[in-house]
Amino acid sequence: MDKLLTLEPGMIVWTFISFAILLFTLKNSRGNPCSTCSMAGNKRIKGDMERAEKARTEAELLIAQHKELLAKAEQQAYAIIDEAKKSGEKVREGVIQSAQDQARQLVEQAKAEIVREKDTALAELRTEVADLAIQAAGKIPQGRSERRTA
Repeated sequence: MDKLLTLEPGMIVWTFISFAILLFTLKNSRGNPCSTCSMAGNKRIKGDMERAEKARTEAELLIAQHKELLAKAEQQAYAIIDEAKKSGEKVREGVIQSAQDQARQLVEQAKAEIVREKDTALAELRTEVADLAIQAAGKIPQGRSERRTA
C-alpha cells in the first residue's frame, strides 16, 4: 500500500501520456463535446431570443391596433351620442311645436265658440226682449193711449 501512495517519475510520465492520448482521441473522434453542447445551447438560446423578440414585436403591433380600434370605437360612440341628442332635441321641438299649434287651435276654436254663443245669446235676448215688449204692449190698456191724445 505504501507503493500506491508514493510518487514515481515513470508513473507520472505514463499518466500524462495516457491522458494526452485520450484527449487527442476524443477531440478527433467527435469534436469537443463541451463546445458542441455549448454551441447547440447557444443556437437554441439564440433561436429562443429571436422568437421572443418576434413575439414581443407582434404583441406591440397588436396592442397598437387594439388602441386604435378603441379610439375609433370611442369616437363612434360619441358621434352616436351626439346624433341621439340632436335627434331627441328635434323630436322635443316637434312635440312642443305640435302642442303649441294644438293649443292655438283650441284657443281659436274656443274664441269662435264664444262668439257663436254670444251671438246666439244676443239673438235669444233680442227675441225675448221683443216678446216682452209685445207682451208689455198688450197689457197697456188702450184707453190710456186715447186720453193722452185727447
